[in-house]
Amino acid sequence: MSAGTPPTIVPDPDYRDGSREGRLRFSKRAEQHLRDELALHARKQCQEPMAAFAACAKENGMFVIFKCRALNNAMNACLSQYTSESKFEEWKQTRGLSLAEEA
Repeated sequence: MSAGTPPTIVPDPDYRDGSREGRLRFSKRAEQHLRDELALHARKQCQEPMAAFAACAKENGMFVIFKCRALNNAMNACLSQYTSESKFEEWKQTRGLSLAEEA
């Protein structure tokens, strides 16, 4: 190579453009944020079954597994009706619309 010619740059085949990867990570963070919002909404909607299970657990200590099973099932049923995958898709759609309106 002579002093007057610029060096030849050979692209590295293992190099990846970080912009796409950054967008994907942001998308995952946004999705996790929406899941956290949905979980908070579910906990607000299911306060009564959660409080009943908590009181039962507090009263029964180590026997919570046996004595509070029905309350635990009721609490889980309530939470799962708000946090199912279909409900998450609905939440994503409604939150997406409200986020678009805010912008």
